[in-house]
Amino acid sequence: MKKIGFVLEGGGTRGAYQAGAIKALYEAGIKPTTITGTSIGAMNGALLACNKLDRMLELYEEFHPNMLFNLSEDSLACLGVPEFTISSLPQLTRVMFSSLREGGVDIEPLKKLIESEIDEEVLRSSEIQLGIVSLGVPRISPLELYVDEIPKDRVHEYILASAYLPFFRAEERRYLDGMFVDNVPLSLLARKGPFDHIYILRSHSGEEPRKEWLKENITVISPSRNVGRGFELNLEKIRDNVQMGYFDALRLLNGYKGSSYCFYSLPDFFAEFFKEETFQRIKGQFSLRENYDAKRYVYEEFLPGIARALGLDASSGYDEIFVKLFETGGLYMGITPYKVYEFDEFIVELKKKVMEKEMDWGVKDLVFGEVTKVTKGWLGDLERLVLMSVELLIGGKNEKI
Repeated sequence: MKKIGFVLEGGGTRGAYQAGAIKALYEAGIKPTTITGTSIGAMNGALLACNKLDRMLELYEEFHPNMLFNLSEDSLACLGVPEFTISSLPQLTRVMFSSLREGGVDIEPLKKLIESEIDEEVLRSSEIQLGIVSLGVPRISPLELYVDEIPKDRVHEYILASAYLPFFRAEERRYLDGMFVDNVPLSLLARKGPFDHIYILRSHSGEEPRKEWLKENITVISPSRNVGRGFELNLEKIRDNVQMGYFDALRLLNGYKGSSYCFYSLPDFFAEFFKEETFQRIKGQFSLRENYDAKRYVYEEFLPGIARALGLDASSGYDEIFVKLFETGGLYMGITPYKVYEFDEFIVELKKKVMEKEMDWGVKDLVFGEVTKVTKGWLGDLERLVLMSVELLIGGKNEKI
Protein backbone atom coordinates (compact mmCIF):
# COMPACT_ATOMS: atom_id res chain seq x y z
CA MET A 1 0.00 0.00 0.00
CA LYS A 2 1.34 3.41 -0.96
CA LYS A 3 1.99 5.95 1.76
CA ILE A 4 0.14 9.14 0.83
CA GLY A 5 0.37 12.33 2.87
CA PHE A 6 -2.04 15.27 2.89
CA VAL A 7 -0.93 18.64 4.28
CA LEU A 8 -3.90 20.95 4.91
CA GLU A 9 -3.23 24.68 5.24
CA GLY A 10 -5.07 26.89 7.72
CA GLY A 11 -7.37 29.61 6.43
CA GLY A 12 -10.79 29.82 8.09
CA THR A 13 -13.82 29.19 5.90
CA ARG A 14 -11.49 29.10 2.90
CA GLY A 15 -11.08 25.47 3.95
CA ALA A 16 -14.05 24.92 1.62
CA TYR A 17 -11.51 24.98 -1.21
CA GLN A 18 -9.70 22.03 0.36
CA ALA A 19 -12.95 20.09 0.64
CA GLY A 20 -13.53 20.35 -3.10
CA ALA A 21 -9.94 19.34 -3.91
CA ILE A 22 -10.14 16.36 -1.54
CA LYS A 23 -13.35 15.21 -3.23
CA ALA A 24 -11.52 15.12 -6.59
CA LEU A 25 -8.57 13.26 -5.05
CA TYR A 26 -10.84 10.66 -3.46
CA GLU A 27 -12.73 10.14 -6.72
CA ALA A 28 -9.35 9.46 -8.35
CA GLY A 29 -8.62 6.81 -5.70
CA ILE A 30 -6.05 8.98 -3.90
CA LYS A 31 -6.58 8.67 -0.15
CA PRO A 32 -4.17 9.64 2.62
CA THR A 33 -2.49 7.40 5.14
CA THR A 34 -1.36 10.47 7.12
CA ILE A 35 -2.77 14.01 7.37
CA THR A 36 -1.33 17.06 9.05
CA GLY A 37 -3.33 20.26 9.34
CA THR A 38 -3.46 23.67 10.92
CA SER A 39 -6.63 25.44 12.08
CA ILE A 40 -9.39 24.66 9.53
CA GLY A 41 -6.94 22.17 8.03
CA ALA A 42 -6.88 20.31 11.35
CA MET A 43 -10.68 20.21 11.41
CA ASN A 44 -10.92 19.06 7.80
CA GLY A 45 -8.27 16.45 8.54
CA ALA A 46 -10.14 15.17 11.58
CA LEU A 47 -13.34 14.75 9.57
CA LEU A 48 -11.43 12.85 6.88
CA ALA A 49 -9.76 10.60 9.44
CA CYS A 50 -13.25 9.83 10.77
CA ASN A 51 -14.31 8.86 7.23
CA LYS A 52 -16.67 11.86 6.97
CA LEU A 53 -15.82 13.45 3.62
CA ASP A 54 -19.50 13.62 2.64
CA ARG A 55 -20.33 15.31 5.93
CA MET A 56 -17.49 17.79 5.43
CA LEU A 57 -18.93 18.77 2.07
CA GLU A 58 -22.41 19.08 3.61
CA LEU A 59 -21.11 21.44 6.29
CA TYR A 60 -19.71 23.81 3.68
CA GLU A 61 -22.82 23.45 1.53
CA GLU A 62 -25.09 24.52 4.40
CA PHE A 63 -22.69 26.88 6.20
CA HIS A 64 -23.99 29.70 8.40
CA PRO A 65 -21.89 31.85 10.78
CA ASN A 66 -23.93 30.70 13.77
CA MET A 67 -22.35 27.26 13.26
CA LEU A 68 -19.14 28.86 14.60
CA PHE A 69 -20.03 31.95 16.66
CA ASN A 70 -22.68 33.42 18.91
CA LEU A 71 -23.00 36.91 17.44
CA SER A 72 -25.86 39.34 17.13
CA GLU A 73 -27.45 39.94 13.74
CA ASP A 74 -25.91 43.41 13.76
CA SER A 75 -22.44 41.98 14.35
CA LEU A 76 -22.94 39.37 11.63
CA ALA A 77 -24.02 42.09 9.20
CA CYS A 78 -20.87 44.05 9.99
CA LEU A 79 -18.62 41.02 9.59
CA GLY A 80 -20.38 40.20 6.33
CA VAL A 81 -18.97 43.19 4.42
CA PRO A 82 -17.72 42.09 0.96
CA GLU A 83 -14.07 42.76 1.81
CA PHE A 84 -11.84 44.41 4.37
CA THR A 85 -11.38 47.99 3.16
CA ILE A 86 -10.79 51.38 4.71
CA SER A 87 -14.51 52.13 4.38
CA SER A 88 -15.49 48.91 6.20
CA LEU A 89 -12.91 49.33 8.98
CA PRO A 90 -15.21 51.30 11.36
CA GLN A 91 -17.83 48.52 11.20
CA LEU A 92 -15.29 45.78 11.82
CA THR A 93 -13.60 47.74 14.63
CA ARG A 94 -16.97 48.24 16.33
CA VAL A 95 -17.67 44.50 16.26
CA MET A 96 -14.18 43.67 17.50
CA PHE A 97 -14.27 46.08 20.46
CA SER A 98 -17.81 45.03 21.35
CA SER A 99 -16.70 41.38 21.42
CA LEU A 100 -13.54 42.16 23.41
CA ARG A 101 -15.56 44.08 26.02
CA GLU A 102 -17.53 40.88 26.48
CA GLY A 103 -14.35 38.85 26.82
CA GLY A 104 -13.96 37.93 23.14
CA VAL A 105 -16.04 36.25 20.44
CA ASP A 106 -18.18 33.45 21.84
CA ILE A 107 -17.20 30.24 19.99
CA GLU A 108 -19.40 27.83 21.93
CA PRO A 109 -21.08 26.70 18.66
CA LEU A 110 -17.67 25.82 17.20
CA LYS A 111 -16.83 23.75 20.30
CA LYS A 112 -20.12 21.88 20.02
CA LEU A 113 -19.61 21.32 16.29
CA ILE A 114 -16.22 19.70 16.90
CA GLU A 115 -17.59 17.54 19.72
CA SER A 116 -20.62 16.39 17.72
CA GLU A 117 -18.87 15.72 14.42
CA ILE A 118 -15.56 14.21 15.56
CA ASP A 119 -15.63 11.01 17.61
CA GLU A 120 -12.40 10.69 19.58
CA GLU A 121 -12.47 6.90 19.68
CA VAL A 122 -13.08 6.68 15.93
CA LEU A 123 -10.24 9.15 15.36
CA ARG A 124 -7.83 7.18 17.56
CA SER A 125 -8.64 3.89 15.81
CA SER A 126 -8.58 5.38 12.29
CA GLU A 127 -6.24 3.99 9.63
CA ILE A 128 -5.38 7.63 8.88
CA GLN A 129 -2.87 9.22 11.25
CA LEU A 130 -3.72 12.83 12.08
CA GLY A 131 -1.27 15.50 13.20
CA ILE A 132 -2.29 19.00 14.30
CA VAL A 133 -0.50 22.25 15.09
CA SER A 134 -1.13 24.87 17.77
CA LEU A 135 0.80 27.35 19.90
CA GLY A 136 0.89 26.99 23.66
CA VAL A 137 0.65 30.19 25.69
CA PRO A 138 1.78 32.03 27.75
CA ARG A 139 5.09 30.16 27.45
CA ILE A 140 5.00 30.40 23.64
CA SER A 141 5.67 26.72 23.00
CA PRO A 142 4.90 25.16 19.59
CA LEU A 143 2.58 22.16 19.82
CA GLU A 144 2.93 19.76 16.88
CA LEU A 145 1.27 16.53 17.89
CA TYR A 146 -0.24 13.41 16.39
CA VAL A 147 -3.47 12.11 17.89
CA ASP A 148 -1.69 9.22 19.60
CA GLU A 149 0.45 11.80 21.47
CA ILE A 150 -2.58 13.70 22.81
CA PRO A 151 -3.82 12.71 26.31
CA LYS A 152 -7.07 10.74 26.43
CA ASP A 153 -10.29 12.82 26.32
CA ARG A 154 -8.43 15.93 25.15
CA VAL A 155 -8.53 15.49 21.36
CA HIS A 156 -11.42 17.94 20.93
CA GLU A 157 -9.55 20.49 23.02
CA TYR A 158 -6.44 20.23 20.83
CA ILE A 159 -8.36 20.43 17.55
CA LEU A 160 -10.07 23.58 18.80
CA ALA A 161 -6.69 24.88 20.02
CA SER A 162 -5.35 24.68 16.47
CA ALA A 163 -7.96 27.26 15.41
CA TYR A 164 -7.91 29.51 18.49
CA LEU A 165 -7.60 33.11 17.36
CA PRO A 166 -6.57 35.85 19.81
CA PHE A 167 -10.03 37.47 19.85
CA PHE A 168 -11.86 34.23 20.74
CA ARG A 169 -13.32 34.08 24.23
CA ALA A 170 -11.40 31.96 26.72
CA GLU A 171 -11.70 31.51 30.51
CA GLU A 172 -7.99 30.74 30.53
CA ARG A 173 -6.00 31.36 27.36
CA ARG A 174 -3.79 28.31 26.86
CA TYR A 175 -3.52 28.09 23.08
CA LEU A 176 -3.36 30.15 19.89
CA ASP A 177 -4.05 29.25 16.26
CA GLY A 178 -1.47 26.94 14.72
CA MET A 179 -0.79 29.49 11.96
CA PHE A 180 1.54 31.19 14.44
CA VAL A 181 3.71 28.05 14.31
CA ASP A 182 3.33 26.56 10.82
CA ASN A 183 0.33 27.16 8.59
CA VAL A 184 1.45 24.47 6.12
CA PRO A 185 2.78 21.70 8.42
CA LEU A 186 4.91 19.70 6.00
CA SER A 187 7.67 19.21 8.57
CA LEU A 188 5.20 17.56 10.95
CA LEU A 189 4.15 15.18 8.18
CA ALA A 190 7.82 14.34 7.50
CA ARG A 191 8.02 12.75 10.96
CA LYS A 192 5.90 9.87 9.62
CA GLY A 193 7.77 9.59 6.31
CA PRO A 194 9.03 8.74 3.85
CA PHE A 195 5.96 9.04 1.59
CA ASP A 196 5.36 7.84 -1.93
CA HIS A 197 3.51 11.08 -2.62
CA ILE A 198 2.45 14.19 -0.71
CA TYR A 199 -0.39 16.56 -1.57
CA ILE A 200 -0.25 20.07 -0.12
CA LEU A 201 -3.76 21.53 -0.19
CA ARG A 202 -3.68 25.30 0.12
CA SER A 203 -6.59 27.43 1.31
CA HIS A 204 -5.32 30.63 -0.33
CA SER A 205 -2.60 31.52 -2.80
CA GLY A 206 -0.93 34.52 -1.18
CA GLU A 207 2.35 32.83 -0.26
CA GLU A 208 4.96 31.89 -2.83
CA PRO A 209 5.81 28.16 -2.92
CA ARG A 210 8.52 27.28 -0.43
CA LYS A 211 11.68 25.56 -1.62
CA GLU A 212 10.83 22.37 0.29
CA TRP A 213 7.56 22.05 -1.63
CA LEU A 214 9.36 21.79 -4.96
CA LYS A 215 10.08 18.06 -4.96
CA GLU A 216 9.08 15.37 -7.44
CA ASN A 217 6.86 13.55 -4.94
CA ILE A 218 4.98 16.70 -3.85
CA THR A 219 1.91 18.13 -5.61
CA VAL A 220 0.66 21.52 -4.50
CA ILE A 221 -3.00 22.35 -5.19
CA SER A 222 -3.60 26.10 -4.92
CA PRO A 223 -6.62 28.29 -5.71
CA SER A 224 -6.69 29.49 -9.30
CA ARG A 225 -8.72 32.55 -8.32
CA ASN A 226 -9.53 34.65 -5.27
CA VAL A 227 -11.07 32.58 -2.47
CA GLY A 228 -12.21 35.56 -0.41
CA ARG A 229 -11.63 36.27 3.27
CA GLY A 230 -10.78 33.93 6.13
CA PHE A 231 -14.20 34.56 7.67
CA GLU A 232 -16.19 34.47 4.46
CA LEU A 233 -19.88 34.70 5.38
CA ASN A 234 -21.28 34.56 1.84
CA LEU A 235 -22.65 31.05 1.36
CA GLU A 236 -22.51 31.28 -2.44
CA LYS A 237 -18.81 32.19 -2.27
CA ILE A 238 -18.12 29.26 0.04
CA ARG A 239 -19.93 26.90 -2.34
CA ASP A 240 -18.00 28.43 -5.23
CA ASN A 241 -14.72 27.72 -3.39
CA VAL A 242 -15.68 24.04 -3.07
CA GLN A 243 -16.23 23.91 -6.84
CA MET A 244 -12.98 25.76 -7.52
CA GLY A 245 -11.03 23.27 -5.39
CA TYR A 246 -12.64 20.35 -7.19
CA PHE A 247 -11.83 21.60 -10.70
CA ASP A 248 -8.34 22.86 -9.77
CA ALA A 249 -7.55 19.36 -8.52
CA LEU A 250 -9.10 17.76 -11.62
CA ARG A 251 -6.88 19.94 -13.82
CA LEU A 252 -3.74 18.68 -12.10
CA LEU A 253 -4.82 15.05 -11.86
CA ASN A 254 -5.95 14.73 -15.48
CA GLY A 255 -3.43 17.03 -17.13
CA TYR A 256 -6.06 19.46 -18.42
CA LYS A 257 -4.77 22.69 -19.92
CA GLY A 258 -5.55 26.17 -18.63
CA SER A 259 -5.29 27.86 -15.26
CA SER A 260 -8.82 29.09 -14.46
CA TYR A 261 -10.63 26.76 -16.87
CA CYS A 262 -10.11 23.10 -17.77
CA PHE A 263 -9.42 22.41 -21.47
CA TYR A 264 -8.83 18.99 -22.99
CA SER A 265 -6.24 20.59 -25.26
CA LEU A 266 -5.22 24.00 -26.61
CA PRO A 267 -4.93 25.09 -30.24
CA ASP A 268 -2.03 26.56 -32.15
CA PHE A 269 -3.07 30.11 -31.32
CA PHE A 270 -1.23 31.78 -34.17
CA ALA A 271 -2.60 29.43 -36.78
CA GLU A 272 -6.10 29.66 -35.32
CA PHE A 273 -6.47 33.37 -34.67
CA PHE A 274 -3.70 35.38 -36.32
CA LYS A 275 -4.74 35.95 -39.88
CA GLU A 276 -3.89 39.12 -41.80
CA GLU A 277 -7.26 40.70 -41.07
CA THR A 278 -6.77 40.09 -37.35
CA PHE A 279 -3.47 41.99 -37.36
CA GLN A 280 -5.17 44.86 -39.12
CA ARG A 281 -8.17 44.91 -36.75
CA ILE A 282 -5.87 45.05 -33.70
CA LYS A 283 -3.69 47.77 -35.16
CA GLY A 284 -6.72 49.77 -36.22
CA GLN A 285 -8.20 49.73 -32.73
CA PHE A 286 -5.11 50.09 -30.53
CA SER A 287 -2.18 51.63 -32.39
CA LEU A 288 -1.80 55.41 -32.31
CA ARG A 289 0.71 55.30 -35.20
CA GLU A 290 -0.72 55.27 -38.71
CA ASN A 291 2.33 54.16 -40.72
CA TYR A 292 3.34 51.17 -38.63
CA ASP A 293 3.51 47.55 -39.74
CA ALA A 294 0.54 45.68 -38.25
CA LYS A 295 2.41 42.44 -37.47
CA ARG A 296 5.28 44.33 -35.88
CA TYR A 297 2.81 46.26 -33.73
CA VAL A 298 1.14 43.05 -32.51
CA TYR A 299 4.42 41.32 -31.61
CA GLU A 300 6.29 44.31 -30.19
CA GLU A 301 3.53 46.25 -28.43
CA PHE A 302 0.14 44.56 -28.31
CA LEU A 303 1.14 41.15 -26.88
CA PRO A 304 3.72 42.51 -24.39
CA GLY A 305 1.16 45.14 -23.32
CA ILE A 306 -1.55 42.53 -22.82
CA ALA A 307 0.89 40.45 -20.75
CA ARG A 308 1.64 43.39 -18.46
CA ALA A 309 -2.04 44.26 -18.10
CA LEU A 310 -2.84 40.67 -17.10
CA GLY A 311 -0.06 40.62 -14.51
CA LEU A 312 2.22 38.22 -16.39
CA ASP A 313 5.97 38.68 -16.27
CA ALA A 314 8.27 39.46 -19.20
CA SER A 315 9.30 35.82 -19.60
CA SER A 316 5.73 34.66 -20.37
CA GLY A 317 5.39 32.80 -23.66
CA TYR A 318 2.81 33.68 -26.28
CA ASP A 319 0.68 30.63 -25.47
CA GLU A 320 0.56 31.63 -21.79
CA ILE A 321 -0.53 35.15 -22.76
CA PHE A 322 -3.28 33.86 -25.04
CA VAL A 323 -4.62 31.41 -22.46
CA LYS A 324 -4.67 34.08 -19.74
CA LEU A 325 -6.40 36.54 -22.08
CA PHE A 326 -9.13 34.15 -23.18
CA GLU A 327 -9.70 32.83 -19.65
CA THR A 328 -9.94 36.35 -18.23
CA GLY A 329 -12.42 37.22 -20.97
CA GLY A 330 -14.44 34.13 -20.13
CA LEU A 331 -14.57 35.03 -16.44
CA TYR A 332 -15.61 38.62 -17.21
CA MET A 333 -18.33 37.28 -19.52
CA GLY A 334 -19.65 34.92 -16.86
CA ILE A 335 -18.76 31.62 -18.57
CA THR A 336 -18.70 28.93 -15.91
CA PRO A 337 -15.25 27.48 -15.14
CA TYR A 338 -16.91 24.39 -13.67
CA LYS A 339 -16.84 22.00 -16.61
CA VAL A 340 -14.19 20.57 -18.90
CA TYR A 341 -14.17 22.24 -22.34
CA GLU A 342 -13.04 21.53 -25.82
CA PHE A 343 -11.39 24.83 -26.69
CA ASP A 344 -13.59 25.30 -29.77
CA GLU A 345 -16.67 24.88 -27.56
CA PHE A 346 -15.32 27.56 -25.19
CA ILE A 347 -14.77 29.99 -28.11
CA VAL A 348 -18.34 29.43 -29.30
CA GLU A 349 -19.58 30.36 -25.81
CA LEU A 350 -17.31 33.41 -25.83
CA LYS A 351 -18.65 34.56 -29.21
CA LYS A 352 -22.22 34.22 -27.98
CA LYS A 353 -21.46 36.38 -24.96
CA VAL A 354 -19.68 39.00 -27.06
CA MET A 355 -22.63 39.20 -29.46
CA GLU A 356 -25.06 39.58 -26.56
CA LYS A 357 -23.15 42.40 -24.88
CA GLU A 358 -23.26 45.93 -26.27
CA MET A 359 -20.21 47.95 -25.28
CA ASP A 360 -18.83 51.37 -26.08
CA TRP A 361 -15.15 50.49 -26.02
CA GLY A 362 -13.44 53.88 -26.35
CA VAL A 363 -10.04 52.40 -25.53
CA LYS A 364 -7.90 53.57 -28.43
CA ASP A 365 -6.03 55.99 -26.17
CA LEU A 366 -5.20 53.35 -23.54
CA VAL A 367 -1.51 53.06 -22.75
CA PHE A 368 -0.80 49.43 -21.92
CA GLY A 369 1.71 50.18 -19.21
CA GLU A 370 -0.85 52.28 -17.33
CA VAL A 371 -3.91 50.02 -17.50
CA THR A 372 -5.60 49.89 -14.11
CA LYS A 373 -8.63 48.33 -12.51
CA VAL A 374 -10.04 51.77 -11.70
CA THR A 375 -13.56 51.89 -13.08
CA LYS A 376 -14.43 54.38 -15.80
CA GLY A 377 -18.20 54.36 -15.96
CA TRP A 378 -19.55 50.83 -15.57
CA LEU A 379 -16.60 49.10 -17.18
CA GLY A 380 -13.04 49.23 -15.79
CA ASP A 381 -9.97 49.82 -17.96
CA LEU A 382 -8.68 46.27 -17.63
CA GLU A 383 -12.04 44.71 -18.36
CA ARG A 384 -12.57 46.89 -21.43
CA LEU A 385 -9.09 46.06 -22.71
CA VAL A 386 -9.52 42.31 -22.22
CA LEU A 387 -12.99 42.09 -23.75
CA MET A 388 -12.11 44.23 -26.73
CA SER A 389 -8.93 42.21 -27.36
CA VAL A 390 -10.91 38.97 -27.19
CA GLU A 391 -13.55 40.34 -29.60
CA LEU A 392 -10.88 41.37 -32.10
CA LEU A 393 -9.19 37.97 -31.93
CA ILE A 394 -12.30 35.83 -32.33
CA GLY A 395 -14.04 38.09 -34.83
CA GLY A 396 -16.79 38.93 -32.33
CA LYS A 397 -19.80 40.51 -33.98
CA ASN A 398 -18.04 40.50 -37.34
CA GLU A 399 -18.32 36.74 -37.85
CA LYS A 400 -21.16 34.25 -37.64
CA ILE A 401 -20.90 31.53 -35.03
